[in-house]
Amino acid sequence: MGRRQIDTLGLEGVIFVQADAGDAAVLDTLGDAQLVLACGIFGNVADHDIRSTIRGLSVLLVGGGSTIWTRHRLAPDLTPSIREWFVAAGFKETAFVSVADSSASVGSHRLVAKDPTRPLPRRLFEFIGDGAGGHC
Repeated sequence: MGRRQIDTLGLEGVIFVQADAGDAAVLDTLGDAQLVLACGIFGNVADHDIRSTIRGLSVLLVGGGSTIWTRHRLAPDLTPSIREWFVAAGFKETAFVSVADSSASVGSHRLVAKDPTRPLPRRLFEFIGDGAGGHC
């Protein structure tokens, strides 16, 4: 469906991949990205996998590239730590929004300090369970 929609809309430079997003071998073949959406991940993986994913995003993105991510703010609210982890990985926050009447939040960061020597982790994350009880 995704490939067909890209063709229907005539989008150029958009790559559709249906694969395990946590497997760095799949992502490493794509080259540097301008934008990566990390939505529905951070509420469904272990804390250490969030940190690993953020480090991986700093490798996957071209310098100046951006990421948009989501996470719930249920206790314990990990969003302040996530925002700090992005900064520690060379990103600058461009937006953080707490969604009204919801526990959801959306953040956006731009990569300002790309470390060309940083390797891509073999595995970015593993989903916990089947995701049925997760929150974004």
